[in-house]
Amino acid sequence: MALTVSGDRTWSILFQNTTAQIQRNIFENADALSSGQLHDLAKSRPTQISVHSQVSSMRSDADRYQTITADLAARLDRMQLSMDRVATQTQALGKTLLSLSQNETQRSAPQIEQSARDLMTLTIGELRGSFAGQPNFASLWPDDVTTDSLLTRAAQDLDPSDPDILTKTYDWIETQLADVVPVDTEIKVGAGQSLRVSTKDSLQSTVQTLAAATVAHMTAGSNSFDSNLVKLGTNMLSAHDSWIQSQSRLGALQERTEHLQTQAAANSYAYRYQITEMLEIDPAQKAIELQTSQDQLEKIYVLTARLSKLTLMDVL
Repeated sequence: MALTVSGDRTWSILFQNTTAQIQRNIFENADALSSGQLHDLAKSRPTQISVHSQVSSMRSDADRYQTITADLAARLDRMQLSMDRVATQTQALGKTLLSLSQNETQRSAPQIEQSARDLMTLTIGELRGSFAGQPNFASLWPDDVTTDSLLTRAAQDLDPSDPDILTKTYDWIETQLADVVPVDTEIKVGAGQSLRVSTKDSLQSTVQTLAAATVAHMTAGSNSFDSNLVKLGTNMLSAHDSWIQSQSRLGALQERTEHLQTQAAANSYAYRYQITEMLEIDPAQKAIELQTSQDQLEKIYVLTARLSKLTLMDVL
């Protein structure tokens, strides 16, 4: 009759499994004591799993909205800076024009011409700008709408001596910018909350600035320039006021964005704190559990050592 060893194998497997489980308990308790948090929430507090999942999801949303609002705030800051640059230079040129006397216009013509060109270049450059891959003012700005191309076409299409040159140039600039597409988008910044970013008013300010600068460049030093000097300077300052109004509206959007960013950060902190509380341990209890597991493992090692020293005579 053959000798069966199934019982020995069963005890061996059970012995190994028990040892492995105790080792896992030691690792988990030691890890919990080190981190101050549970190693396995499902094992230690199974009733908290559903709540933990919901709060974790809300924390992820809060983190995402915090990133979105932070990026939007940075983008709006860049837009505000762009508008301030254009508004400041527009105002400066307007004041220069209004301060000129009739006998200074010829001598100042080269300076006015260059200042007008610089203002056009600055305005177009800022309007075409972007931040972190997102357009600031125009989601589409045709490549052929540049300072040089506008001045070249203006020289062909407009008559500097026309008494109504300012009005006609304004209409002409509107036509030249017909294919420019201003930014107009809704950005989700929270649960059920969104902000609309629209630069349509900025495009209107752009038309005013470019029209006045184009006329200043075309007519500098001419009789038409002298006769339109006051009106041209006034138009420049009107364009400046338009930029200030755009900045004011953007400022309101910045304030709202900052509030939502703060709110998202507060929500994220609250959810993280709630999760920490769910995973928080009782250090004293975990220390007892760790010591118990270590004692159990030590007993197993002692028993294993004793069994390994048994001889055949001891068994018999």
